[in-house]
Amino acid sequence: MGIHIEGRCTDGVISTPFSGPLNVKIDLPAGAQTVRLTARYRDQQQRDWVSEVVLPEAASGRSQWRSVTDSPLTGSYEGVDPGGLIWSARPVSQSDLGGPVPGDASPGDLDTPLSAPLAEAFSARWRLSFECDAAVVAECAATRDLSTNVRWRALRHRLLRGVLFEPRSPATRPALGAIILGGSEGGAPLGRAAALAEAGISALALGYFAYEDRPALGCNLPLEYFFEAVDWLCTELGVARIGLFGSSRGSEAAAYTASQCAERIGAVVLQAPSPVCNGGLSDHDVDFRLDDSAMWSLDGHALRVPPFPPESSAEAQTRAQAMAQPPGHRFAPEFAALWESEGYRQLHQLPVAACPAPFLLLAGADDGLWPSALGARWLAQQRQGQPTQTVIYPGVGHALRPPIGPDPWSSLAVWHQQFGVTHGCCDYGGSPARNAAAGADSLQRTAHFFHEHLSQA
Repeated sequence: MGIHIEGRCTDGVISTPFSGPLNVKIDLPAGAQTVRLTARYRDQQQRDWVSEVVLPEAASGRSQWRSVTDSPLTGSYEGVDPGGLIWSARPVSQSDLGGPVPGDASPGDLDTPLSAPLAEAFSARWRLSFECDAAVVAECAATRDLSTNVRWRALRHRLLRGVLFEPRSPATRPALGAIILGGSEGGAPLGRAAALAEAGISALALGYFAYEDRPALGCNLPLEYFFEAVDWLCTELGVARIGLFGSSRGSEAAAYTASQCAERIGAVVLQAPSPVCNGGLSDHDVDFRLDDSAMWSLDGHALRVPPFPPESSAEAQTRAQAMAQPPGHRFAPEFAALWESEGYRQLHQLPVAACPAPFLLLAGADDGLWPSALGARWLAQQRQGQPTQTVIYPGVGHALRPPIGPDPWSSLAVWHQQFGVTHGCCDYGGSPARNAAAGADSLQRTAHFFHEHLSQA
């Protein structure tokens, strides 16, 4: 009787893949009325997280419960979900609620390259306890460890900043490489790049603002910075072509880079994309209503676009009230109105047709930040006749995060409700369960897409 976790055991600790699920097997004791499995871990900021499920009792005719094939009776998640114990973890107390969430790309979390906190972040230790009728009968520790399969190093070449994650034993020679771009959160998408490296891709998490000594704000950022990153990664890996991944605002930079560096790009993935160039982020206390500053510049010229129309005082008050209460305010209707306004799409559309490389477009149909499903369809229309795949996830929100930890985009409103605190946030859409499933699927699709097309480059 006890807990069994699939993985490599060293000194009593089981090592599992960093981006994989916890494949748990429980021996169910006969006669127990209540059987509970609890997973806990403490992150590098010393915050405590917990998830738990109640399991069927042995009287149901089962002798074992497996997370990969069986669903819990009740608990932090529902249905069969091997990653459920991870993404459904919640803060233990209100004091654990603030600050960055493990695996997120926000500054100050995983964005101190090669520091001790970074190393700790990529070896999160979970402790699982198995209770029968309120008595703990078995415990074990599992480490989701990246270092077994992946190595990483900081990029500080000229103005370029980021972290390059590489498979320790690449399955292909030469290596398959890709640049990974995050969105308006700033920092660098270290968690996603790390997960892709575990899947065999040499992935450069590129920081372009709010990261190290890069500009603090997303305003007037030279697109030439991304072009230089393409040249650097191709040279570093000794390859002719690489892939590009851009999420949210990063989709804009990826689209421009693909058009300008078309001969060096072998595959492009745009996730939660915009179909157009949007305004800048000149205020870090951003509420996503873009002003008249420019996010990007090219050849020294700002790519300036019209801002949102001015709000009336009543509209501003309504929005502020919505942001203060869970689940928050949806900006998607405002973005849709802006993108569909007369002439806007034609004047400011992204140049995706200029790159012959295959494109993969991923979006959630319930995106509350901006209508990325609409954006993906518009981008696919622009690329008619060129290799393009489009995947729209029903009932899924904005951020398709890889399955590496609790999902702040999906769960923040739930956590705020749990502790009765003011929300002050955007409603990103979807549900924690649907978003987690789509995040895992999008990671697999991205890795497969890069393997398929970059191996031919």
